[in-house]
Amino acid sequence: MENLYWEITPYGRNLTDEELGYIFYENKLQGVARLRQVKVRNNSCTVQEDFKNIITSCYSVYSSASQMKETFGANGAE
Repeated sequence: MENLYWEITPYGRNLTDEELGYIFYENKLQGVARLRQVKVRNNSCTVQEDFKNIITSCYSVYSSASQMKETFGANGAE
């Protein structure tokens, strides 16, 4: 989270008051940042038959179709 709140540019220059609160200099934070964790189902991508004995896990890029909807984590939170 600390990377969202820059006070110094990657080049070492201090940000001005007008520049504070931006993410990557373009998106202005309007409050506290919230993160949502989503998980993609295992075997959601296609593995060629020749490699199936070597590649046992395959995760596709995120899409609503490949999203794992079952609960996960220590407390079962999604």
